[in-house]
Amino acid sequence: MDFDSIADELYAGDPADFTASRDARAREAKADGDRALADRVKKLRKPTAAADVVNRLPRVELEKLAELGKSLRKAHAELAGAELRELSRKRHELIQMLLRRAGKMPDAIAREVEATLEAAIGSPVAAEQVLSGRLSTALSPDATAPWPESTAPPKPRPEKPAPVEKAKPEPKPDKERAKREREEQERLKRERTKLTRAVAAAEAELSKAEKRAAKASEEVREKLREAEDAEAAEQASVDAATQALADAEQALEDFGA
Repeated sequence: MDFDSIADELYAGDPADFTASRDARAREAKADGDRALADRVKKLRKPTAAADVVNRLPRVELEKLAELGKSLRKAHAELAGAELRELSRKRHELIQMLLRRAGKMPDAIAREVEATLEAAIGSPVAAEQVLSGRLSTALSPDATAPWPESTAPPKPRPEKPAPVEKAKPEPKPDKERAKREREEQERLKRERTKLTRAVAAAEAELSKAEKRAAKASEEVREKLREAEDAEAAEQASVDAATQALADAEQALEDFGA
């Protein structure tokens, strides 16, 4: 497989299996003598929860998002006020539709998904990353984008274009958000450890049960052999007694004659 096929396969799979699958593909490439491919595959990073959500959104809807971004940038460059308002409304509707399509998720992850979609609208580079389906982390909207980051629908304005204010730089993630992310990572780590231990315990119990079953089976076979030996001994005794009786009867008959 080439690099693109491997990358597409990894980012389309379960994030929980990403690292193991990536390492396996890298080993295969190395075994085939393609060290360069192995090194590229090894550098692929496991997607965060928000990045994985975006990677799984329908590509056709993400393409609409990228096209909408082009239209918004063009309308802003031409100071087309009425068109800007209509496109901003569509932008809000499309992002909200994609968030609903993504399904229920923690608020922190939902905010990162929304920020990534905003980034795709504001920057052609970000749009290309989103369309690749290989995001490893959430994106942040470009601070120089000519529209606010919020997807709330714009308020009606006079037909005459109003002066366009520069968007404020995106605030840095606060400590509370970082704390929540760390706690979520720790929780997932604990769950993974718990499941791993449960699997190990089940495998150990299965091994013990198999050994007990093998032992019981051997005991049954041993008892069967003993019963067969006892039956053979009894039959031999019966045969001997039968022969002795026949010999005695013959001797008696001979004596009478």
